[in-house]
Amino acid sequence: MLVRSYDNFSMVGLFNARSLTPNSEPALEAALWSALAGVTSIPAHDLFSTFQ
Repeated sequence: MLVRSYDNFSMVGLFNARSLTPNSEPALEAALWSALAGVTSIPAHDLFSTFQ
């Protein structure tokens, strides 16, 4: 699932299996929005080279 917020944050949830729970997408989307709401600060510099 890919979710993009109005202020250009993109969030992705990937799984390696099909859910056995019908209509589990709303719960996943709610979890992604909750995770974004929990972010208190975002680095101003590029961290890409740190995690190569």
